[in-house]
Amino acid sequence: MFKKASLLKGLVTLGTLALAFGGTVSASAADTTTANPGPGTSSSNLSGNTSVSGAKTIFTPDEKSNTATGKSTAEFKVNGGVLNLVAVPDLNFGEISGNTIINGGTQKLVSNKVTDPGTSKNKTAFDGNSTGDLIISDLRGTTGGWTLNAAMNPEFTTDGGTAIAGVTIDLKGSANSSLNKALTLAGTKISETAQAIVDGKSNGAGDTDFKLSTADNATLTFPANTNSAFTSKAPYQSDITWTLVAAQ
Repeated sequence: MFKKASLLKGLVTLGTLALAFGGTVSASAADTTTANPGPGTSSSNLSGNTSVSGAKTIFTPDEKSNTATGKSTAEFKVNGGVLNLVAVPDLNFGEISGNTIINGGTQKLVSNKVTDPGTSKNKTAFDGNSTGDLIISDLRGTTGGWTLNAAMNPEFTTDGGTAIAGVTIDLKGSANSSLNKALTLAGTKISETAQAIVDGKSNGAGDTDFKLSTADNATLTFPANTNSAFTSKAPYQSDITWTLVAAQ
């Protein structure tokens, strides 16, 4: 009688354990639940839906630390953007004295508003803004970067065909960068030959915004002993061509 009672008690205990775990724990499963705090490996891990089964290992609290650990994965993919020249500014240098035209000198930027009809504005150049913004956007996610070039041609000319020869432009300024990278605009004596004015090869990711709206941002230089004739009060205009080149 004693042996039968002991056997019956053991069967009841196993049945109670099976009910407590939803009926999924077997004697073989119990063997796999030895102390294992994780994390898992390709052969020892939690099951796909974290249910306990005889074929999978579960992570039980470590006896010393009383903690159990599991590791799962978080994932995302990036939809990369493109490299864009977003904005280029108009530059207005105001009224310049005849003495500067004939004997040479400099003239600083006055504003970014160009409204006079001339040879360039809304005829050969339609893109300039009146806020002084020079903006490049690079959302490609690459490390190649870019270079911004500038050229000024043809010569400053009036509608009547009178030209002022040899004029060059100097540009300078620092950019506001969305990634707080230091970028400097340094274009000296820009003329009909394109030259690099911003090197964004290492720091050009994100949005780069130069504000060319103060007197220190742009200066015209007139050569001495070059121009003896000019048309008074006529607007002289020239195209500035801004070229953004992706680094190879």
